Amino acid sequence: MADIVGDRQTVYFSRLLDGSDFASGDSGALSINAVFPNNDQIIALAAHNGFLIIFGRNNIAIYRNPIDVTSLLLEDFIPNVGCIARDSVQNTGTDIVFLSDGGVRSLQRVIQEKSLPMRDMSKNVRDELMVSVGSETASNIKAIYYERDAFYLLSLPATKVVYCFDTRGALQDGASRVTVWDSMEPKAFCVNSSKELLVGRPGYIGKYSGYVDDTATYRLQYYTNYFDFGSPTALKLLKKIGFVVIGGSGDSVAIKWGFDYEETYQSTTKTLDTGSVFEYNIAEYNIAKYSTGVVLDQFQVNATGSGTVLQLALEATIDGGPLSIQKIDVYVAQGKTV
Repeated sequence: MADIVGDRQTVYFSRLLDGSDFASGDSGALSINAVFPNNDQIIALAAHNGFLIIFGRNNIAIYRNPIDVTSLLLEDFIPNVGCIARDSVQNTGTDIVFLSDGGVRSLQRVIQEKSLPMRDMSKNVRDELMVSVGSETASNIKAIYYERDAFYLLSLPATKVVYCFDTRGALQDGASRVTVWDSMEPKAFCVNSSKELLVGRPGYIGKYSGYVDDTATYRLQYYTNYFDFGSPTALKLLKKIGFVVIGGSGDSVAIKWGFDYEETYQSTTKTLDTGSVFEYNIAEYNIAKYSTGVVLDQFQVNATGSGTVLQLALEATIDGGPLSIQKIDVYVAQGKTV
């Protein structure tokens, strides 16, 4: 344990297999005063791949041999990056994710180099995220890693926003895919022994499951960044937009597009294909159906307008069924600006 009132630069070890005994046997203490510069204080502790990781506010120290406190060795030291919220630290099994003063980061161990380089998971939403973090009290910031769906949740109750980072894979720039769950104020998260994600709010506990929000529908809003097709000054004439989606059987989706950072969009609607449910003989297979009606739908919509940069969007009301965007194709003709 660490972060003791009056002593925020010492890690205390209990006796092995006796978490209440800090005074006898192989108990001990480790001062990081000589490691962390400028009296940096300890914010959080973590264990990963046999290492003890000590997060300061502005620095990180990694120690080997944590089982035997008499032979602790400093394995690595990462200056100028630390953790600003204790409960943001989450172990994903292969990585550790935490909130720094520069965004959400991961600590990835490279066995060949025996080092721990960092990856900025929130690179694409960093400015917006850190504005929200600035209005929070550190002790109110909570996080959880949900292994079943491989996402990391970061709750910022003051702004009623939960950031959801997809940890299945990184984008080309090393960042993670991010979505925002709004109008929520979770005070705590918990994954129970049944692998269910529980969300704690004042007055009740909710369970993450299904595709409705406590029996109510909710709105999916996906907006791309503005892109220039590699020619930032050339005029683009939009012709068609193609989508590949999974789910949303029979749902009506809104397709939107806009140019040059304007807040007005052109739009059209598309009704997705309806999935079919097929039945086998119940006595032979002991089930009533083998398809839930989830289908893959490919479609194109005609579009108009022109500009130098383009943004696309898809909105849909989620009412009991999943909907996932798999691919977006854009057909444009390139003009000249005179």
